[in-house]
Amino acid sequence: MKFVIKTSQPGEYYYCDSPERVITAEDPVSLQSAIRDIEALQNEGYYLGGWISYEAAAAIDGRQRVISDQTFPLLTMLASREVKKIRLPEMAAVAPLTSHARIQQKTYEQQCEKLLSLIVAGDVYQTNFSFRTDVDQIDDPYALFCHLEAQHPVPFAAYIETEEWQVISLSPELFLKRSGRQLVTAPMKGTSVRGLTFEEDEALRLSLATDIKNRAENIMIVDLMRNDFGKICEIGSVRAPRLFSSQRFHSLHQLVSEVTGQLRSEVTLEGILGATFPAGSITGAPKIRAMEVIEALETDGRKAYTGSIGIFKPGGDFSLNVGIRTLTCHTQADGVIAELGIGSGVVANSERALEWDECLLKSEFLNFRQQHTHVFETILWQGEFLWLDAHLQRLEQSCQYFLIELNQKEVIAQMMRLAKSFTSDSYRVRLAIDAAGGIDLRSEVKPSLGWGKSKLKILLADARVDSGSRYQYHKTDYRPLYNEAYPAAITLGFDEVIFLNQKGDLAEGAISNVFIRSGTEWQTPPVSAGLLAGIWRAKFLANRLALEKPINIVTLCEADEVMIGNSLRLAGSVGEIWSNGTRIWTENE
Repeated sequence: MKFVIKTSQPGEYYYCDSPERVITAEDPVSLQSAIRDIEALQNEGYYLGGWISYEAAAAIDGRQRVISDQTFPLLTMLASREVKKIRLPEMAAVAPLTSHARIQQKTYEQQCEKLLSLIVAGDVYQTNFSFRTDVDQIDDPYALFCHLEAQHPVPFAAYIETEEWQVISLSPELFLKRSGRQLVTAPMKGTSVRGLTFEEDEALRLSLATDIKNRAENIMIVDLMRNDFGKICEIGSVRAPRLFSSQRFHSLHQLVSEVTGQLRSEVTLEGILGATFPAGSITGAPKIRAMEVIEALETDGRKAYTGSIGIFKPGGDFSLNVGIRTLTCHTQADGVIAELGIGSGVVANSERALEWDECLLKSEFLNFRQQHTHVFETILWQGEFLWLDAHLQRLEQSCQYFLIELNQKEVIAQMMRLAKSFTSDSYRVRLAIDAAGGIDLRSEVKPSLGWGKSKLKILLADARVDSGSRYQYHKTDYRPLYNEAYPAAITLGFDEVIFLNQKGDLAEGAISNVFIRSGTEWQTPPVSAGLLAGIWRAKFLANRLALEKPINIVTLCEADEVMIGNSLRLAGSVGEIWSNGTRIWTENE
């Protein structure tokens, strides 16, 4: 038995694998007693980590309706006076998981139509409609938790293991946090996809905060939680200090608000849960009627999904997540059976097919994989760092995109210290930032400038790049195609290798951007072709008044002039281009 629950410090977890006591509740009577036991043990100096299932809602408040699930405990808490703070162990890579929805899209949309008719009739304003998927190929639930959290870290991750059950929660949403008498909740309603470039991604993130449907979905739950807090907090203390904050996560964007309140002195843990559980973001509004609709439309109990997982601390403080992005695993003699719940908030202007797509989007964390270990910039030093501001801006944007903390002040300080040690006129400087924000700064003397010759010989690669991959738009160490093709081209006597994308349009070189001249007009592929927007490229675009246009192989072969370049070697004039042993373009030909 063990619990592993993320602290407020990035990368740090509360850990206990030798609980002194186990509190469990299988029925409504034992649940009330278990909640009182939690509070008593907190006052005795215990930490308690575990879950409260969604089905516990009916025992906490008899008006709340749920689908009964007799197999899963309503509550389980592992208690110990001694708790470590650890970093997660590194685990071997986990093979991609497959999941099978227990509902067909057509059936899902039919149920959504019933729900929408109830909304039109005024029965409910919003209901969180969900379904279960069965997940295959889980051998070690704890190893899977460590892997998922390493690939897709979230602020309220938790893992709970008992003899029969394992709960893996990659939840980004806070249900309740108590600090003294202050109570905080952060309802998360509203979802959008990620973009490929920083600019596209940022536009999607910001548009989420202004989207009418998502704002309506969010504010309904904010109002519900303010009402819940009003039952247990001091009059006039309930506030919503943050509304419609669009937050970036690795696989999606979410719209988050915050509600706070000052607990009345006499309120107990029973009272807090009685007023607030389950979280309004996973029921809908009004809560009692929404839960009746959920009971009528859904076919399976939710278990830990949309319940709450977290930690109770000595003295009364606690932090509980909303059990979304949560797997419930059951270890049996023949292996591990696992299920994942996914859902979305349906409101009056919801579109059934889009709600289905949103559910699938929320399950993508299961197979989200970080392919890179760091982002980096390569910078030329010639008495100063050439175009430093532009390099740092691109680095900062990629760090924001990949959710990496960048201490730009420290980066600049280290670069200035490095520059003081230079004894030659020209250096190649590599600045890398790892996933934890660590800075790796390296330099080497650059004995010659430019490409080393007046006319360059270029190879057109057979392999195509995928313009739908985010790695085409950010400078990371994940460059398998380029790392293979470039050295091979150099060995064959070429100076660079350039690539078409999957559509057959020109993208970029392994270490350069490409420009062509047709008549008096300079052109370069648009970023959407699948290329890194180079620093030198931006300067060339501005200086030559070049245009961004799709360039196919015919246009390339008919060009009057071809130029490549990057911010380290600057511009290079191309003399010939080869493909499959044949010269396909020659300057002035």
